[in-house]
Amino acid sequence: MLSRTLRDELWGLCERPVPPGTFATGCRLLLPCETLGQALATGLRYAHQVLPGIAAHLQVQRGVATVRISARGANTEALMFAQRSFMFFAFGVAC
Repeated sequence: MLSRTLRDELWGLCERPVPPGTFATGCRLLLPCETLGQALATGLRYAHQVLPGIAAHLQVQRGVATVRISARGANTEALMFAQRSFMFFAFGVAC
């Protein structure tokens, strides 16, 4: 498995490796959350701390939540793929 070989959960796509276990730790942080809103806010705060190059923001207006992601620094093709992968995982956890 590429993640295990590289010791990077985002396959070398970010500026620095995302250590193995980062995603699992983030999921465990969400267990005590009582609502999806709390889980999104908590998860995105955690992501902001541990994901180099990716900035994720939660915006709630009139009861509708929007998650926006953007690059911190240069928006390379590799980083854009990492952003899409992050959103794929985030939506999976939210479901």
